[in-house]
Amino acid sequence: MATKTVLEEDGTIKGFFDWVKQDGSTPFQPEAGRYHVYGQHLCPFANRVTIGQVIKGLESVISYDNLDYVLPEGPGWKFSPEKPGCDADSINGCSLLREVYDASAKKLGAKGFSGRVTVPVLYDRKLNRIVSNDSASILRMLNSEFNEFCATPAQAKLDLFPPALQSEIEEAEAWQTKSIISAVHGPAYAKTQEDFDAAIVKLFDGLDKAEELLSKQRYVVGKQITEADIHLFVTLVRFDAVYVHMKCYLKRVHRVIKVYETHQPLWYRAKTTPSGFPRSSWTRTDGIKSADLGLANHKIIELLWIVFSTVYIICTHVCVYTISDFIFFNSINKMQHLIYLFICKSKTMLSDSVYIRSTNP
Repeated sequence: MATKTVLEEDGTIKGFFDWVKQDGSTPFQPEAGRYHVYGQHLCPFANRVTIGQVIKGLESVISYDNLDYVLPEGPGWKFSPEKPGCDADSINGCSLLREVYDASAKKLGAKGFSGRVTVPVLYDRKLNRIVSNDSASILRMLNSEFNEFCATPAQAKLDLFPPALQSEIEEAEAWQTKSIISAVHGPAYAKTQEDFDAAIVKLFDGLDKAEELLSKQRYVVGKQITEADIHLFVTLVRFDAVYVHMKCYLKRVHRVIKVYETHQPLWYRAKTTPSGFPRSSWTRTDGIKSADLGLANHKIIELLWIVFSTVYIICTHVCVYTISDFIFFNSINKMQHLIYLFICKSKTMLSDSVYIRSTNP
């Protein structure tokens, strides 16, 4: 199970796949204050880990730095402490996450890192290197290897990957990944109408499957929350606010998926519930709404939305805005907020409240 980071034939490292293990089978033993997570709230994969930190009561055990919500082409993820909600690199003092990757690779005798720089990253302060950049693996480590450090006995007892359900969980995650998690990108990158039609059908067939499943049972697998629920949730919670601009607009997901009712404790602004759901502060819906729309490779789409929405508002007066809405326009994210406000408040496009809420009903 504990895959080891390997040196490629070209002398580089393309990914980090080590594991923190209680049994001493790896150099990475669980310790309070030893490990650190680099992430970004906009990223659904990084969100798996932040939810894991909260749901297992490890916020004070494993520290966290939040990177810039805009992903520049070229250098990739960067640290921007001057921006609200973004942190400096509190461990290594780097400007770019790539520097952390390269330094970790060289620590293992490699020329450098030649793979894709991604979040989340689990970093070892003691050995000064990355342990893993695989979100699914990191979530499992948080679930099973740090139980002695969990904030409460109930959180230590909670098992997101119980042995009796492991095969069912992995089967569920396989179809989730194929039909929903990866499929959300299909419509945006389709080059022909036929490709687009096929991608849309694949995605919404997957959502229909999730709807059918969750209409019969509260959780994806079994009678408790598992990692399969978290994997599905972090994509669904972004769907209506984000993936609409990736052409996934056939239906709004909160009308299709029962997870709107089932998993609402995952995103409501409340403390951890008795069943172990985390606070919504770690879902960071404000970051999702502005940051995901601010990805550098979607600037053209944003500009088109600005033009369209401005003309539409002027010509039809469909959208009604308040003074508080326009206060946001003083920020660097004014384009993204205009797009978001237009999508959410247009009576013809969306007639009811958005899926992601900032307060309890």
